[in-house]
Amino acid sequence: MSHIKNVEAFGKLTGICTGYGGKFKPGNPHLQAHVMSALMNNARQVMSEVQSAKTDYDNATNTRELAFKDIQRLGTRIISALKSNGAGKLTIEDAQAIVRTFYGRKKEAQPSNDPPATVETQKKKRRARGLDYVTLADHFAKLVTTVSAEPRYHINEIEFTVDNLWSLSSTLVALNVQVNGATAKLNSARNKRNDLLYGREGNLVESGMAAKHYVRTVFGPKSDEYSEIKKIRFTKSKA
Repeated sequence: MSHIKNVEAFGKLTGICTGYGGKFKPGNPHLQAHVMSALMNNARQVMSEVQSAKTDYDNATNTRELAFKDIQRLGTRIISALKSNGAGKLTIEDAQAIVRTFYGRKKEAQPSNDPPATVETQKKKRRARGLDYVTLADHFAKLVTTVSAEPRYHINEIEFTVDNLWSLSSTLVALNVQVNGATAKLNSARNKRNDLLYGREGNLVESGMAAKHYVRTVFGPKSDEYSEIKKIRFTKSKA
């Protein structure tokens, strides 16, 4: 059962219990009608906060994905731009090495007299660590630094100018920061929801199940009152 179904079930139960009027007078303070109503309102609010945080998170990650989508291709085009400007051999080699890391690869090792490694070991040696967004942004910044240091790098196309490349680099970093903030906000909202629905004393699910037991106790298992609520289900799952 989803979180929203638990909230909906509690809302239905709260409405029915409130309708009992003076007949519904539990000793457990968490089951009093006004307390259940307040808990219901809080649950709806926290569910709204989770949805809002999830929307912000989706927007942030989607924006970042679009911004990073062509970074690998841009890297190879920057190499071509360096070559077209007659950049030094070492600068081009440094830039190529950085662009290879965009793909998670390291330059193939030169043959040696050492014993041959296993296929698995060779794969591990050729792989660079991580292609996560933070790592990719860092690699791109290194590429821009390399390009900026090349005195023969002159280009008229705005996309490839040093100033524009630095601007893009800053944007990539900012987008990672934005996603981190959205992630923290979403996690906080989910933790708040889980505590209200499942964790704290007098949480929504436990209160709902306890209210059902109270109605069964007071009115009897075969009563109309209990028949009205016995099919209302809750789950303690925190998933």
